[in-house]
Amino acid sequence: HSNSQLATFADGFLNALPGLTMDSTLETGAALAGNWRFFAFLWFLGLSLFGIPCIGGLLFLKGFALGFSVSFLVGRQVSAGLLVSILGVLPQNLLLIPAVLLGGTLAAVFSRQIWQGRVGARQVALYSGCFALLLLVGAVAAWLQGYVAPALLQGVLAMLS
Repeated sequence: HSNSQLATFADGFLNALPGLTMDSTLETGAALAGNWRFFAFLWFLGLSLFGIPCIGGLLFLKGFALGFSVSFLVGRQVSAGLLVSILGVLPQNLLLIPAVLLGGTLAAVFSRQIWQGRVGARQVALYSGCFALLLLVGAVAAWLQGYVAPALLQGVLAMLS
């Protein structure tokens, strides 16, 4: 029952996509908040002793959600789903996926160093500085998601119709 509801929603979305308008500022803000929450949580997990298994789980969930979204869109309507995936999902994820993997690796290594007792104030500052850079990458990815991806998608859809 829920699968048919999801399919109906996806079909309706893909069919209505050419006429949709979007508030880019709102979308960018929501993506920025989500990206920053994710990186802040990774940063926190790196500072904790129990961080390593949680980091792996968090990365798995992030990858699963992205993979499910793309595969569902492509599986429902191959050409339209592929177009939406390439133009609407890929641009921000070209930056976000490597940043997430780097952040997960940094957090896991740092958590392990805490476990081994090899962390001082300098290491915490360096670790936090790396995550500040990842937050900037997350901000650029949010901008791509809010402004660039919708413009690409609308431009191609306008040319096709």
